Amino acid sequence: MSSDSRMHLLCGILDRFAIYGDVEAVSPYGSGHINDTFASRWNQAGSRLRYIHQRINEQVFARPDQVMENIVRVTDHLGRKLAAAGATDRSRRALAVVGARTGEPWVRDGEGGWWRPYLFIADAATYETAQSPSRARLLGAAVGRFQAQLSDLGGPRLHETIPGFHDMEARYRSFDFALSADPLGRAGETREEIAFLLANRERGAALSRALREGAIPERICHNDTKMNNILIDEGRGEGLCVTDLDTVMPGTPLYDVGDLVRTVTTRAEEDERDLSRVSFDLGLYEALLDGYA
Repeated sequence: MSSDSRMHLLCGILDRFAIYGDVEAVSPYGSGHINDTFASRWNQAGSRLRYIHQRINEQVFARPDQVMENIVRVTDHLGRKLAAAGATDRSRRALAVVGARTGEPWVRDGEGGWWRPYLFIADAATYETAQSPSRARLLGAAVGRFQAQLSDLGGPRLHETIPGFHDMEARYRSFDFALSADPLGRAGETREEIAFLLANRERGAALSRALREGAIPERICHNDTKMNNILIDEGRGEGLCVTDLDTVMPGTPLYDVGDLVRTVTTRAEEDERDLSRVSFDLGLYEALLDGYA
């Protein structure tokens, strides 16, 4: 389905969101690959406000209701923590779900799709590369703060929105199957990469095994902390909040630290094809961990 078709579906349900005033514009927003994302602008008694609308990808997230249950619990908890700390800009430091006029945190479109709106956080940006130790420090601090704020979230265990997402033992079993089948005949062209994976099987599954055996504690974590999921207010020189909360679920904080290291400690973008530009920057790494700690 095209972006125009998705936007048409969204426009057909705008009056069902708990948003008041006159809609002035709706347009695609961002460059995410999973959910369809749009921004809307509203005239509310002379004030212009913006909202983010996302259609949840049901091919990736089979239970959008559980995704939203997690997100509401997490964002409500973050809001309470910020209020207790005396923050006066809570709607900038944690995502705020708007929801439907009927009270649910979603609206279903004419084709059954699941939509959720957030308040739009203005004067903030995301980045594809860290570029400087000072920015790496902001990114690390934002994720460390996010984990600390969720460390005392009570109630039942969060849903696993993608079961086995970081289970490397399961991923290695899938790899073994794909390697033995080799349906497209590519194994011969990737011997070096295959050899690396096979040689590092035990090391690669260390965290999955440690969680399963109880050697490290289970915690709530983001599970997808690549740097472009972290909003930064450059004017104030601080990381604001972590976005894309679909994968917030049980795991280990080490998953989040690892994803930060993967994306922050090189000056190349994540999809860089010229591997000569991809290298590990020790200065970015040290600043990142300093901010996280």
